[in-house]
Amino acid sequence: MNPTAEKSERIDLGLEILRVVKRPGQRLSIYDIAAFCDCAPQLIQQIEARALAKVRTAMAEERSRQRAELESKQEKQDFRTLVARAKRRGWIS
Repeated sequence: MNPTAEKSERIDLGLEILRVVKRPGQRLSIYDIAAFCDCAPQLIQQIEARALAKVRTAMAEERSRQRAELESKQEKQDFRTLVARAKRRGWIS
């Protein structure tokens, strides 16, 4: 197994152990997490930063999708309103 894979497995194992032994509501510092994962605190910071970036990107994509969906619904409603108004005025049948 290569060193990167070994480090990744150690981190995964440390995080799984923490998940089991941590009390609900207990807060841990990056130093505590790093000690359980047998890695440097800076690596925990990097992992956290990448994870947060992924979450932010996913949230932005979801907001964009929802906005596009709302705009599409609004455009359809606007079109229906225009057609109804044109029919009332006798411009179309």
